[in-house]
Amino acid sequence: MPHLHFFYQPLSVPRNCVIPVACTLILLLICVAAGCGANSRTGWRAFEKGDFATALEESKPAAEEGDASAQFCLGLMYADGKGVPQDHAEAARWYTLAAEQGYGPAQVNLGLMFIDGKGVLRDLEQARIWFERAAEKGAAQARYLLGRMHIKGQGVPEDREKGAQLLRTAAEQGFAPAQADLGVMYLEGQGVPHNDDKALRWLEAAAEQGHAVAQTNLGLMYLKARGTDRDAPKAALWLRRAAEQDFAVAQERLGLLYIDGEGVAKDHAKGALWFRRAADQGLAMGECNLGILYLKGLGVEKDFEAAATWFQRAADQGLAAAQNKLGAMYEHGRGLSKDRVSAYMWYSLAASQGNKAAIRSCEILSKKLSARLIKIAERRARQWAESRAIDSPSPE
Repeated sequence: MPHLHFFYQPLSVPRNCVIPVACTLILLLICVAAGCGANSRTGWRAFEKGDFATALEESKPAAEEGDASAQFCLGLMYADGKGVPQDHAEAARWYTLAAEQGYGPAQVNLGLMFIDGKGVLRDLEQARIWFERAAEKGAAQARYLLGRMHIKGQGVPEDREKGAQLLRTAAEQGFAPAQADLGVMYLEGQGVPHNDDKALRWLEAAAEQGHAVAQTNLGLMYLKARGTDRDAPKAALWLRRAAEQDFAVAQERLGLLYIDGEGVAKDHAKGALWFRRAADQGLAMGECNLGILYLKGLGVEKDFEAAATWFQRAADQGLAAAQNKLGAMYEHGRGLSKDRVSAYMWYSLAASQGNKAAIRSCEILSKKLSARLIKIAERRARQWAESRAIDSPSPE
């Protein structure tokens, strides 16, 4: 089984969505502003109860009269298609009306739409402007999102120190995603001096709020004795909390604890269960580890075909360990028809990533194949790598 490594939450602003956890928190924000009209308050109560017909009936007149909270409510409804047909352009229109009145939640969501390019043209500069306006009013979410933009230099010059400052401000306001990211930055020494003690403190704060990524990294800190004494049972506890939220990385790593008997009683069947839950979400390491269990008959019945299937899924994602395993399945005809050319192809792909076992296998297998067959395998490997590069979105 592979060793445990920290999972670092990506400090980036993805093309298709800005930080899924943060998006969810902001999009579910409910009106708390003083001065909401009676219709607006009634509309919000209906929205919270899931009575979207009433929410629409009460909020629309108030929104048309200029009530910012009602406009924001309508924006949420159109964005998610709740009580109305989903219409991102209409959502952006209502968010804009509320944002221009200085309504912070609408400013944040409008900024998210400019990053996502939904309902408006994608525009990082506009996103920054709206996040800054909301941040000036103290919105933790806006400070967090703005901080992440500075960290990656998206819409602003890259400035990890300024990004860390913004994240710290949001973290001090109790915003869990900011606490989780700040903990990672202290772990890595990004924008702040490396400090395991501070990393532990911020990850604990986010983990206590149920942030799955923070729970995962906190569990790994206890396992690796980073900023604290080694405590495998406590590591297992935090990993389980994240795994029960369907966080695939935590599920795979909890599975490893059951396989190795660290912090929990050794139980291959439970390890297989958690690997499968991670694999079913498409996590390559979960797929690979589940394949290993099928190969060895640990926690599941030995099944070479099932093992090959899981190795193939993980190998197709570029996981070197799985590519090496798949090569071995082809070489020895386990679960697949024996095919040394395909074996060499997968070995070479894994070897190109530095997988030592694959490098050795390539050396051994090269003595059994003709130069012509090796060229065929290498061409297939190049074609696979090129097709994967084409399918992958270009980094920003």
